[in-house]
Parts: sequence; structure tokens; C-alpha cells
Amino acid sequence: MRVILLVLCLGMPLFGIASIFYFGHQLRVFLFQVPRINSERDMEIFKRIVATQMYSIFVLAILLISPWLIFIYGAMVAKVLALIDFLYMMVPFAGAFLATRWMRPFIQEAKQIPAISKELEDARDKVVDIWVHKALPPW
Repeated sequence: MRVILLVLCLGMPLFGIASIFYFGHQLRVFLFQVPRINSERDMEIFKRIVATQMYSIFVLAILLISPWLIFIYGAMVAKVLALIDFLYMMVPFAGAFLATRWMRPFIQEAKQIPAISKELEDARDKVVDIWVHKALPPW
């Protein structure tokens, strides 16, 4: 029982780290391929990337919150997890923290991506505002 709980507690954050790198890579590829929003097509791609980023936060939240619930179950109910197991759990969480720090500059760059016209710039600002202030995209 202890091994299964530990695998879940350690595996979920590792999948979270993998998802951070996957979605961060998607964002980097977009920024490389579209250094400036030149058309409505570029704006639609930007919206799709932003939507993916917004949905990925929910996946990441599940992958990073669930291990704590499993740990509480293992420590309090099943009485099979101990303090040392808590310390094991901190390693992948530290990795997840570092992975989010790695991704932060790409997010900032995407939020400030230049646009070729005032209309596209306004559309970009609206998308960024939704990205920052809403939980889910309306498109």
C-alpha cells in the first residue's frame, strides 16, 4: 500500500513537470514561428495557444494538488506514510516550481507579442486580459 501511494504522490508531480515543459514548448514554438501578429490567422493561432495554456492550468492543478490529498489519506487514514515520505514528495514539487520559473519569460513574451496594426494590438490586449483575469477562454 505504501509503495502505491508513494508512486502516486511522486508520479503525479512528475507528470505535472512534463506537462509544464510540453505546454511551454508549444508556447516557445509559437513565439518562434510568429514573432509578430501580422494577420487574423496569427491572432486565431494566438487565441488557440492561450486557450491551451489556460486549460493546462487545470490539468496542472489536479496533478499538483492530488498528491497532497493522497499523502493526507496515507498518513492519517491508512497510517502508512511518514515524514520521510513527505520529504520525498518535496523533490518533484521543487522541480515543478523550477519548471514554472523556466516558463515565465515565454509567457511574458507572449503577452507582449507585437502586432502589426492597432486592431490586432487591441485584439491581442483583449486576449491577454482574458488570459490574466478569467479562468477559461470564451472562444
